[in-house]
Amino acid sequence: MSKAIFLDRDGTINIDKGYVHRVEDLEFEVNAIDGLRVLATLPYRLVIVTGQSGIGRGYYSQEDYHRFMEEFYNRLSREEIDFDAEKQVQEGLADLKKGKIIRLA
Repeated sequence: MSKAIFLDRDGTINIDKGYVHRVEDLEFEVNAIDGLRVLATLPYRLVIVTGQSGIGRGYYSQEDYHRFMEEFYNRLSREEIDFDAEKQVQEGLADLKKGKIIRLA
């Protein structure tokens, strides 16, 4: 079993502008890139866990989400930062905050 660092996306890596899903709204938090570079050197898997209740509420689609994430990963990859996995939670992060385990494919 490998160790992992779980990071929330909105408000941790990128600026949370409320239901962020448009590529033109993608803006990284101050020092996020530098912090991710440090984490990428550690012997841990990097995992994004992101609550996407906007999909369930009909504010945007899965396609919008995937388009955003493709640009998100492309920009980070140019900075030599790669993630090992992603877990999308449409109902929010409440279960994770309660300490429930998630399984990564």
